[in-house]
Amino acid sequence: MSTADQSLADDPLATVTVEVRGDAACATVHGEIDMSNAQQVLSALLAAARGRTGLTVDISAVDFMDSYSMAGLHQLWQDLTGAGRTLVIVTGRDTAVERALQMSGMDQVLPLQPEVRDGRLP
Repeated sequence: MSTADQSLADDPLATVTVEVRGDAACATVHGEIDMSNAQQVLSALLAAARGRTGLTVDISAVDFMDSYSMAGLHQLWQDLTGAGRTLVIVTGRDTAVERALQMSGMDQVLPLQPEVRDGRLP
């Protein structure tokens, strides 16, 4: 198991921490994701998924996410599943991000769950 903090250069709004377990990775995002940094965050998530069969993205510590960021998560899901890999997005329970994804209807499309189950990655 290894952990790497991928603080995003010149971005005080968000950090991405990646933990690798075998052939899966868990990326935890803290802060805010909006149009100004969404591409950097999504690039870090794609890098975390590179060479892995599964990726869990924990956004339960994200305070704000705009529609551009939600569209980016959808694109990430399409890219990974199109390549035969799994993606799980952890929202936390009753968080602002969970509510925003529900209000947008993305909870009907994206593989969301409220917490990492049994500490396992996909």
